Parts: sequence; C-alpha cells; structure tokens
Amino acid sequence: MPRKHSKKTCLVNSTHYYNMLETRLVDGTIDFQARLEDGKTTSPPLQNIVTLCDYEPNGIYPVVSIDDVGAAEKMVDYLTPLGHNQIGCLTGLNYIHASKHRLKGYQNALKKVNIPFDSGLIINGDFSSTCGIKAAKLFANMPKRPTAIFSMSDKMAIGLIQGFKKLGLKVPEDISVVGFGDIEFAKFCDPTLTTIHQPAKELGS
Repeated sequence: MPRKHSKKTCLVNSTHYYNMLETRLVDGTIDFQARLEDGKTTSPPLQNIVTLCDYEPNGIYPVVSIDDVGAAEKMVDYLTPLGHNQIGCLTGLNYIHASKHRLKGYQNALKKVNIPFDSGLIINGDFSSTCGIKAAKLFANMPKRPTAIFSMSDKMAIGLIQGFKKLGLKVPEDISVVGFGDIEFAKFCDPTLTTIHQPAKELGS
C-alpha cells in the first residue's frame, strides 16, 4: 500500500531535479523525460525515480511506456494493404526516444511488404500542429508526392490536414494522413483522423 505523501509539480530540467533528490528536498519523482543534459551522469544511481513516457534505452530507472515500435508498425500496416507504397513520415523531435522507436516501427512495416526505405520521404517535426501545417507544403512539393503520411503525433496530423486543405488537396482522396496518440481533439477533426490509441490514463495510474 502506498503511504500518504504530499505532492508538488515542478517544471525543472533533469539536472535540477536530480540535485533535489540528492539533497533530499524531495523523496521521489515521476519524470516525463529521463534525459540528463549531455555529459551528465549520476553516481551512484538515485532511488525513487519513475520515468513516464520517454526514457533512455537500457536505463537504470523504472519505466512506464507503450511499445512505440510495435504501435507505429501497426499504424503503417494499416496503410500498406490499401495500396499505399509511397508513405511519408513526419517525425517528432529527434532526441526523443519515442520518435526514434516510432521511426523504427515505420521502417519495419515497410520492410515487411518490400517497400524500400526512402529518407527523402522523412520530414523532421516537433509534435506541434504548426509544424504539421508547414510540413504539408513540403510533402506536397516533393518530386514524387506521398500517397499517405504517417504522423508521429495527432497534433501534427491535424496540422497536416489543415495544411493540405489550404493547398487545395483533399484528405483522404488526394493524400491520406494517419496520426498517433488518439488525443481528444482528434475526433473533431474533419475528416475524422485515423490514429492509434495511447492509453494515457492507464500510463499515469
């Protein structure tokens, strides 16, 4: 049974809260991104840290996360039987491990159906809808425009759809867009966004 404790929300960088633990200002943390600043380490490993969502691979702290590789693979698996063999990818921030794992899932899905990986179909994003709007123009102007795009977040996918509309392209008639996360706002998107569910409530419970 968990003991009663008070809780505090702190917006600090990783090094700051590691220092808080070392000096016993707090007894434990739930970290939303276990990534120390470059070159920084803790020795010995600190106790009472739980990492939620993003994490260092082979890390030393407990992790609560989904299978980003498998989930992304399933999302692209949805597209290939529909005849899409020119599938673009709008990534998240490169230093986020979830982005790397979702890219791996994207690549795995293409490999299964013998579609060569083409780095020219990859655009780096930042998980925001504004990024999606800007990326729509880049995808639309590619020499061989993708017939579908896997977006690593719903916000970027919604931005893509809005961006394509501004360019006079219809979704999904001219180009298909799928997202990741199943955020609440996705169900109000026009057209309705096809996405993969990320159980946020279960991850945080």
